[in-house]
Amino acid sequence: MTELELFYRHVPDIAEMACSLRGMTPDQRKEWKRKCQEYADSLNLFASEFTRKILIVIDSYLEKEGGEQKQ
Repeated sequence: MTELELFYRHVPDIAEMACSLRGMTPDQRKEWKRKCQEYADSLNLFASEFTRKILIVIDSYLEKEGGEQKQ
């Protein structure tokens, strides 16, 4: 499975992560991302790079949306 196929397979999970992060403070998001990347780094290069790219996508989304949940 290619990285792109893997990404599209997990889009619902990625969207759920982004939505849950909207309720966190910037410091909480930063810590969550650090822990995700640290865990992925302990697996292998593919997991590490894939996780890094997913975190970039989530950051871009949150920046575009203002980072906070809208009421």
